[in-house]
Amino acid sequence: MKKEYKSLKLLTFVLVFALVLALTVVSAFSWYDRTMRADEDGYRLVYSQNGRVNNTSGVTVVTYAGTVTDGVVEYSDTPVSGAVDVKAGQAVYFKSVVTDTANSSDTVVSLYLNGLTYNSAMGENIHIGLVSPEKTFKEYKGVVSGNNRTVSTFCLEDNIVVEKQSTIEVEWFIKPSTDYTGTSAITPGTIYIAYN
Repeated sequence: MKKEYKSLKLLTFVLVFALVLALTVVSAFSWYDRTMRADEDGYRLVYSQNGRVNNTSGVTVVTYAGTVTDGVVEYSDTPVSGAVDVKAGQAVYFKSVVTDTANSSDTVVSLYLNGLTYNSAMGENIHIGLVSPEKTFKEYKGVVSGNNRTVSTFCLEDNIVVEKQSTIEVEWFIKPSTDYTGTSAITPGTIYIAYN
């Protein structure tokens, strides 16, 4: 009877230890974002300045600002470089064009925005919405820096499938959370591409 009790006690101890170990490992690595997946080259994050990707893998992104005329968004032919004016109570629209020019199969990427800067007069928070390929709407709180607020890196859209040798357009907007008077400026920051 005592031998069975010792075996049961040892088995219980081993199972509890395995459960604690599994829960510790899973929670310790849960901060890894699902959009950063390993491939044969490991994890990759490609740097992009002013919406132009600096890489040799054949995927590029260029971002254009848009204005609303009679309820229709019309995008500029010139890529965004710097601040974009925003009138009180309105949103500023952007279109990020992701193009695969060299890959022989579909590519899955995520778009990240870093260093979004806006005038503190626009309020503490800023709203960022995705229009296509899917619809989302989120509020971000900017960190005060002089007369401006800055939002650090966040995922604009994840798991975008860019078919080989094709283009996909990601349309999004930024809207101040409070009304202010006049016109102010928003600098969208830097676009990053992460290969999933």
